[in-house]
Amino acid sequence: MPHSSHAFLALWLLATGTINLFLLLFGINWVANRDATLPGVQIQLPETTFTLAASENRQMIMIAAGAPPRIFHQGDLVSISDLEQRLGEAKIPLQILIAADRSVPIEVVSEIAELALLQGHQVALQGEQESL
Repeated sequence: MPHSSHAFLALWLLATGTINLFLLLFGINWVANRDATLPGVQIQLPETTFTLAASENRQMIMIAAGAPPRIFHQGDLVSISDLEQRLGEAKIPLQILIAADRSVPIEVVSEIAELALLQGHQVALQGEQESL
């Protein structure tokens, strides 16, 4: 009987240690990720020294590289016409933050920024903090 309890204890310690290691690595990866995040979408932001103050009316538009580029508004994949409709439904002017991958053509970013500006919203482009 003592032999089986030692085997159970060893198995228990191995399983607990494996789970703890997995959770630790998952937590480190989650906290250390400096990319703009949306599940399944990774973009590389341009570097900038500019920062924005916090705003309650801020909404995020993320543009991921691809052919054609994928546009996400508040986490939902949308077309340009869907985005135009969503921004038009806003009851108050919004502060739109655009996070675009470095490889997204500037014409796409400009088109989306202009769409928001024409509807009376403020627009800012998100970048990665420049290392000094």
